Amino acid sequence: MSNQLPTIKDYFKQYDLNISCYQCNRNAVADWDMLAERFDTNVPIQKLEKVYKCSVCNSSEAVRIRIGLRTPPSGAYPNH
Repeated sequence: MSNQLPTIKDYFKQYDLNISCYQCNRNAVADWDMLAERFDTNVPIQKLEKVYKCSVCNSSEAVRIRIGLRTPPSGAYPNH
């Protein structure tokens, strides 16, 4: 098993990339296409926390990025 950190290309469009600011409680889901345009896809996702700033309070210290399940389209689970 590899000890490398997961990169943008490892999770590209397979999962949501949830961005949270613990200073102002803002939450957002990253745009994969923008990330691929702006960064090398070999960049570890964890390192994005060091370059992201909250668009509301401008904090860079309180931003956390987590990989999460994709939100299914509306009606994807009609029996639930």
